[in-house]
Amino acid sequence: LEVNLHPDFRERQLPWVPTKDFRALVSQTWQDYSFAPPGGESSVECQARVRRAVEEVGRRDARKTLLVASHGNAIALYINSIDSAFGYDDWATMRNPDVFRVLIQDGKHFWDKGWKFPPSA
Repeated sequence: LEVNLHPDFRERQLPWVPTKDFRALVSQTWQDYSFAPPGGESSVECQARVRRAVEEVGRRDARKTLLVASHGNAIALYINSIDSAFGYDDWATMRNPDVFRVLIQDGKHFWDKGWKFPPSA
């Protein structure tokens, strides 16, 4: 198993806020994708960064099964780039850790919503 680190799969850059204010901050960034809190990155910036990284890895390792790991908000914004219905409430209910299956075919990204991990017995 070969492991490669890609810096663009890093956690979304958000400023430190007290825990009680964190969800309100994240909610604001989901309501206004261009909003970047001081010292942080906007949803647009994070989403584009992660999408570019997925595309780069997908091109480099075409026709291979890949496992990409990142942080919840970054993954949620990437999924939102595939399915705009995936939003803040979906991010808020993600498990930690969580696993999503995405297929890339002919340069198009598809989220397999029906796939669950672990699979049902």
